[in-house]
Amino acid sequence: MSREVSIWQIGSDSVERVSLSGIDLEHRLQGILANNISILDQQLLVIGREVQVGTSGRIDILAVDPDGSLVVIELKRGRTPREVVAQTLDYGSWIDRWGPEEIQQTFVDYQRRYLNANRPQLVEVALKAKFAYGPDDLNGSHRLVIVASELDPATKRIVDHLQARYSVPISVETFQSFRDGPREFLVRSHDIEVDPFADGRTLQSETQREWNGEYYANFGEYADRPWRNGKDFGFIRAGGGARFKRHLERLPEGGRVWVKIPGKGFVAVGRVTAEAVPYAGFEVVIDGEKKLLSQIESDVVVAEDEYVVAVDWIHAVGVRSAVKGKGLFGNQNTVAQPTDPKWEFTVEVLKQAWGIE
Repeated sequence: MSREVSIWQIGSDSVERVSLSGIDLEHRLQGILANNISILDQQLLVIGREVQVGTSGRIDILAVDPDGSLVVIELKRGRTPREVVAQTLDYGSWIDRWGPEEIQQTFVDYQRRYLNANRPQLVEVALKAKFAYGPDDLNGSHRLVIVASELDPATKRIVDHLQARYSVPISVETFQSFRDGPREFLVRSHDIEVDPFADGRTLQSETQREWNGEYYANFGEYADRPWRNGKDFGFIRAGGGARFKRHLERLPEGGRVWVKIPGKGFVAVGRVTAEAVPYAGFEVVIDGEKKLLSQIESDVVVAEDEYVVAVDWIHAVGVRSAVKGKGLFGNQNTVAQPTDPKWEFTVEVLKQAWGIE
């Protein structure tokens, strides 16, 4: 079944249908998406255009998400379903073997050719500037996205089969252009799966699983906001707005949470002992006496509207002993309830590393 998108302009007492544009959308779309990648996904950083991969051809757009996964974005441009799907899979097989050197050189070439950069940034620096931290595992996985002006039945059938039968991380996004006099409109038509624990989630084409009951949390550590206090006094913190509070409030009393310091690795697992409270009222126990955390952290910079969740650590380590490695789960959200297959794998790795049942 195909999907048709129509637009009507509403007048005072009538509606008038806006016609499809006659422009060659798919030939213009590469530049539109590369310069405005948020149209496709707000959580992507473009690192390449027309990227040569061996003798196979050129990837239209290459991007990376907050978890460090490479994202191949290929425009259909009138090719047959078999041609475009086969080409996209081939590109995936090439980048799957890439290491930091190939990724960095691709980003340097992109900045010099398309951004006129005299002093190109490192990928890690650009990711940290965009997402507030760099991923632990660059190119730990990859995803494939086909972009077309329409989703024909054959392409949908092939992609659905690869996803369902073989768990291939591939998806299709459709865009259409409409014209109203001198004005042009770009319309995206897509299905979304709402994940209440992932505000601003990235495109997810991997086969999802049932949640394993284990929570994930990030602990933002800085020089003046050390993890050692969270480790020693038993808490997770986040601040800077209502969004962070909502995330922390999702941790229920008794829930088990695995904690990661972005860019450094996993450092703890524990049971939540109380719901989130404002930083100013959070108390810790020292030598049997309750004290406000704010009294102890007189030299710590506290974010606006910071909240704290108390946790009884089952196992906690210092930053230098953090567990990190290829294929481990990562997420940009303060708290998540992951269904990604990598999360189940990550929990098992951490259980073995820390001797936890």
